[in-house]
Amino acid sequence: TALPICVWESLLEVYSVWMQLLILCLHQYGLYLYSIDGRRVAHFSAYQYALGIKSISWSLSSQFLAVGSYDQKIRLLNNITWKTIGEFTHIKKFEQNDDVVVYKETEKKSSYEEQVTSKFRTKSQYEVQEGSLSLPTLKADLDKPNPKVGVGLMAFSRDSQYLATRNDNMPNAVWIWDVHKLRQSVLLLQASPVTDVSWDPLNPRLAICTGNSKIYMWSPAGCITVDIPNDPLFHAQSIQWNPSGDALALVSRDQFTVCFLTNV
Repeated sequence: TALPICVWESLLEVYSVWMQLLILCLHQYGLYLYSIDGRRVAHFSAYQYALGIKSISWSLSSQFLAVGSYDQKIRLLNNITWKTIGEFTHIKKFEQNDDVVVYKETEKKSSYEEQVTSKFRTKSQYEVQEGSLSLPTLKADLDKPNPKVGVGLMAFSRDSQYLATRNDNMPNAVWIWDVHKLRQSVLLLQASPVTDVSWDPLNPRLAICTGNSKIYMWSPAGCITVDIPNDPLFHAQSIQWNPSGDALALVSRDQFTVCFLTNV
C-alpha cells in the first residue's frame, strides 16, 4: 500500500505526521500528532470515504497548523486543543466584497519595436477587479492518481498573519487569507498557472512565480510584476528567499539564478 508520510517539527517540539491512503484505502483521512517521546497528542479527521489530506503547513509561531484537503478546503487547527478554529473554502464563483481585494494580471500587446527593446518579453501589470467573477477551473480526472484538485500549496507568512494557498484545480489563483481575522484578504489572478510561492523571511511580502520570465510580488501595500534580469528565456518554476530578504533564488527546469532586490 502506498503510504506518503510527511514529518514536520514545530517550535513546540511536536511532530506532525500525516497519512493519506490514496490508492487502496481512499476512505482514510487522518492527521496524527506525536510528541518527541512517542505519545500521540491528537488525531484529526474532517471526513471519511473520500480523498483526504493533500498538504499541511505549520505557522512559524507554531500557533496554527493548516490542513489542505482534496475537498478544496483548509482547516486551521490551534496548538492548544488541536481543534478547528477556522475553515477556508476555495470557491469557483467569487462575489466581490469590501473585505477582499482582487488583483488580476493583464498582459499588454506591444509593437514590434517595443518587443525588440524588451527582448520579446510580454509586458504585464496588475489591475484591481470589481464585481463578481468566475475563476478559471480545470476539470480533474478523479480516476487518475494524484488528481489536479484540492489544496496543493500552502505557506504562512513570517509573522503568521497571512496564509497563501493554491487550489490545484484553480491553478491561476493565489488566495491570501488573514489568519488573525479568519477571513480571506486578497485574491491574485495570474495569466499563467502558479508554480510556487515564497514569503519574505522579514516582512509580509509574497513572491510568486508562474513558469515564465517574471516574478510577482504582493504586500499589504499592493502588487508589482518584475522581469527576471538578463535572460528572457529563463522560466522560473520555483522560488525561495534568502534569510536576509534581499535576494531570491529562482529555479527553472534545468538552471538556477539568484536575483538581488533593490528598492522593492
